Amino acid sequence: LITVSKVIMPGDLRTAKVFVSVLNAEADKVIEALQKEASEIQRYLGAELKMRFCPKVIFYKDDTTEHLLKIERLIEELGPEKKDEESPE
Repeated sequence: LITVSKVIMPGDLRTAKVFVSVLNAEADKVIEALQKEASEIQRYLGAELKMRFCPKVIFYKDDTTEHLLKIERLIEELGPEKKDEESPE
């Protein structure tokens, strides 16, 4: 599963930094494959958007989802310990 999480473009619209979140796959390989097909993606975007200039597309891995999942796991691990400390004996 691939999700475009964010796109950053400068004022001149010449480049597009596309941040991609990848679930259940090796993200580095997915980003590499997307970058190989960047010129084809640019051609498609140019035809669809009908812009004067089509931005050069550069793909980046977005680690936000991974960080959130890691934080959730850490909180869950701390949860039972916290309850044990609070329970009166």
